Amino acid sequence: MNQPNDLVKQRYLAVNTDVLYCSDITTLSPKAYLALVLDAASRLILAHSLTSQQPTSQQLIQMLQAALKNRKLRPNVTIFHSDRGAQYTSHTFQQFLKQADLVPSLALPQSHGNQLAEILNRTIKRYIRAGLVELFGKQKHQKTRLDLLVNRVDFETLSTIVNKAVERYCSKPHKGVDIYQASPFDADQALTTQSCQDTSITRNDNQQTALSARAAKANKILAFAQNEQHLLNLESPTLNPNAQPLSPDTSALMQHTSQLTLGLARQNANIGAALAEQNRTLYEQNRKLETQVSFLVQEAKTLKTQREAKESRRHKRLNATKQKQRDAATPEQFNTIMQIASENTYNHARIRVALLIMYFTGLRVSNLLNLTVQHVQDLLEKQEITISIIKRGPTRHSLIIGNAAKNAFENARPDIHLLSSNKEPQDFFFTPAPNRSNQANKQPLARETFDRQINQVLRKASALIGKHFRSHSFRATFINTLLEAGIPIHKVKEIVGHSSIKSTAAYQRTFLGKKELKLIMGTLSKAHAKSFVRPTPLRKTTQKPNETHPEDKTLGQDKKKGTGA
Repeated sequence: MNQPNDLVKQRYLAVNTDVLYCSDITTLSPKAYLALVLDAASRLILAHSLTSQQPTSQQLIQMLQAALKNRKLRPNVTIFHSDRGAQYTSHTFQQFLKQADLVPSLALPQSHGNQLAEILNRTIKRYIRAGLVELFGKQKHQKTRLDLLVNRVDFETLSTIVNKAVERYCSKPHKGVDIYQASPFDADQALTTQSCQDTSITRNDNQQTALSARAAKANKILAFAQNEQHLLNLESPTLNPNAQPLSPDTSALMQHTSQLTLGLARQNANIGAALAEQNRTLYEQNRKLETQVSFLVQEAKTLKTQREAKESRRHKRLNATKQKQRDAATPEQFNTIMQIASENTYNHARIRVALLIMYFTGLRVSNLLNLTVQHVQDLLEKQEITISIIKRGPTRHSLIIGNAAKNAFENARPDIHLLSSNKEPQDFFFTPAPNRSNQANKQPLARETFDRQINQVLRKASALIGKHFRSHSFRATFINTLLEAGIPIHKVKEIVGHSSIKSTAAYQRTFLGKKELKLIMGTLSKAHAKSFVRPTPLRKTTQKPNETHPEDKTLGQDKKKGTGA
């Protein structure tokens, strides 16, 4: 079935009642729906229907029948306008409009084609909410949403409040009716009156005269529009052979009136089309602006979230309890630590190998957990492996150990064999202990568990030696050893895999002695003595050739003393 066209096109300038009806369905709450029908000329609500569920097409037909009961329809002239809801576009409802001699009109989708009914919905909702607020109490429910208020009353009470809201709307002066702001009820009475003498409006004389004049004018225009073709047929001898010839004055008056009416109609149509096009352009511009504003708001929220997260991290860093600085271990102290972890168990074998790797490579505990059996075998046989040790990124890093480390790893071969037994080369090296059937567990060990086990041994060593040792102390030991060996700090940074040279400098545990500091400053003084020389004065002197300047005498004395400039 073909859908009817939009005959209104956002123009609601009806000159008389029963020419244009508008209808719409609005939601009061998930359990209450309100359907309305109003006359576009007088803005009078002809009928309404309150249902607990979405109204069906049959319920809308019953509502429309009640609205048409006391109306004088103009066959094939009266337009029924609505949106494209399923109830209005159904075959049953369209057949009813055809039988009732109503011309169907459906608003275009995605437009404000049914805005007159939508404005009415907002007004009625405001009146309903005011009635509910008055019922429950203004102080507590001034800002409560309409749907929450509707859910608190039963259907009968809500029906009474809706009836009062409709009655209030129909009896209140309305700006949309005419410039005299008559109520929809009074305007409907005036526009349906056939002559000025039949009106029964009980308003003041000025308003009564204005409404009566508008009603008379609307009726005359409507009568001329309906009978224009008939009058022209009477005038034409070809269409009406029995027609009496009209006088020249009457014929000229009719022709002039016809041209004037058609001109006004075309002018109104052009103005309406221009306004519709302007409204469509403004609507599209508004949609673009809404999209841009939405994007800017979202971007502002993202920036705000990032700024708040950064500020939170900064406060957390400033308020965090700083851990005590880990001390570096000398070779003798490292041997003492290895003796403390000398128990003949799987866990202690794992701790001994971990301490050995950390001491000679400077790796972190988290880096150890990524080592495979093949990595440890290469470190034992080839003294070289390539792994990823940087925290933020997949950068590959090469580790090489010297002869001293090679001898230490040779002594730890039984422990390495124990940890790698029943494992494939690609399996993780540091794993939990095997089960009772001596089957290897190939899952990586938890970092917290491994760190806690290593630190239990290091706490005993700290109490025995008198230093603060933790698992990260061996990274500090490795870096400190390189710096004391005279390796430039920027090269140490690359060896240990730091992204910033400040991180490398923070691991330095050496301090200059007083004797070494005096030696360095003496070297600096000699360099200054060679660099800073008193400039020769440029001005001419009147002294005699054999006479020396006072300042030259002072310089000579300084040179003899050996103090320098």
